[in-house]
Amino acid sequence: MAGRHAPKSPFSFYFSIARAGGGVLGAIVLVVVLTVVAFGGRSEKPPKPPVAVATSPRAIFHSPTPSPTLAVVPSPTPTVRAPSQVTVAVLNGTGRTGLAATTANKARKIGYKVKTVDNAATTNVSTIYYQPAFEAEAEAMHEQFPAFTQIKPATSTAPSNVMLTMVIGKDYP
Repeated sequence: MAGRHAPKSPFSFYFSIARAGGGVLGAIVLVVVLTVVAFGGRSEKPPKPPVAVATSPRAIFHSPTPSPTLAVVPSPTPTVRAPSQVTVAVLNGTGRTGLAATTANKARKIGYKVKTVDNAATTNVSTIYYQPAFEAEAEAMHEQFPAFTQIKPATSTAPSNVMLTMVIGKDYP
């Protein structure tokens, strides 16, 4: 015969263990959620602007434990204009005859719209200058023309009727 403190059913012990485990698990989930809410959006460094060709979803995975469900969040990324949508000026700052024309023809073959081919003041470093909002296009052009070792915002002397200006320097092969 069962005593006064005996469990009411043979499963009472397991139910009490499960209830205690559920309470501990709930407390852990609560601490994690509060930590994410309190510290999740802070960053020490300002984020670099992303450079990408297309938008792709970023999956956030979660464990099958009872926790808040997380969904797939698309990451907004700016698109880089195709070369056919980018206007370019090619300037020769080396004094070597025909170098701007040769480089302009290479740019045209890739698809860039070359508007100006001319000479520039003598310079040592080959540089791609970009107008505001065209830095991603300058980076993409640099991948096609790695001999241009610098990418910089356009100066007041850069042609304003184009998006990118390629100034060929003495370091150009």
